Amino acid sequence: MEMAEWYQNTFGFEVKEGNSSIFVQGSGSGRIEIGKSADGQPAHVAISVSNFETAVETLMARGIELETPIIKPTSKAVYLKQTDPAGHRVHLLWRK
Repeated sequence: MEMAEWYQNTFGFEVKEGNSSIFVQGSGSGRIEIGKSADGQPAHVAISVSNFETAVETLMARGIELETPIIKPTSKAVYLKQTDPAGHRVHLLWRK
């Protein structure tokens, strides 16, 4: 639950607990699923956003430090400098 709470506090997502997973999501259609039993495998979390610039501004206003964005013609990505509580790297992703 600690990881779900981190996503809730960092991104303002809502947390919903299922039988085998915890789901965190915003107002859009995307969501993150966090399994209740960890298998020890490292994870990489990508959060799809509909407006990259607004998402970056929102995180920065919350005091979240970001790495240098990777901007391409059909995609934009930026990694958070901090990991989630389980040590997973997290990045925002926008695709055209």
